[in-house]
Amino acid sequence: MTKKEQIIQTAEDLFFHFGFRRLTIQEICEKAQVSRKTFYTYFKGKDDLVREIVEAFMEKAFDAFEMLLNDNTLNFAEKLEKSILMKHEMGKKWSFAFFSDLLSDEKISAYYHSLIGRSAAMLHDMLESAQKNKEIDPNLNINYIIWMLEKQSEHLNDKELLRFFTDIEDMIQQMTQVFVYGISAPPKK
Repeated sequence: MTKKEQIIQTAEDLFFHFGFRRLTIQEICEKAQVSRKTFYTYFKGKDDLVREIVEAFMEKAFDAFEMLLNDNTLNFAEKLEKSILMKHEMGKKWSFAFFSDLLSDEKISAYYHSLIGRSAAMLHDMLESAQKNKEIDPNLNINYIIWMLEKQSEHLNDKELLRFFTDIEDMIQQMTQVFVYGISAPPKK
């Protein structure tokens, strides 16, 4: 592992657990076992490091989402279910402290929201394609569908709701089924 990778891995572990505001460059360097000089060889400062970590994390998420969208073995409902599960799994990696720090830092928050915009565009394209393929009602407003999906995602951490299911995957599968098919039985394969 290179020194830069060592810094990134250490900082990612620390940031995702504790957030990044309260951590100093010195603490990161000590944990990564590198000097401050080495740190500044690769990064202008902590904000630069945070941005690189967020970008790498989101690029990995975009790549996974794109692979899912291009998987022709899955129907729309399966893609939707897997994308919700993927979003949930990735969201679990960031602590509340990290996410709070991210949103409270003006520059990093603006950058993060630009990446979220890219994600929303990908979802919009997926839904538009599903409408063209007659997998969802062509009369439905795509922005409303996206809004509904966001509202559905807000319930993924609801412990009261989770108690009705064997696990989170079961809950997501059933939520997706209700979202896509209503309470009617899904079509037979």
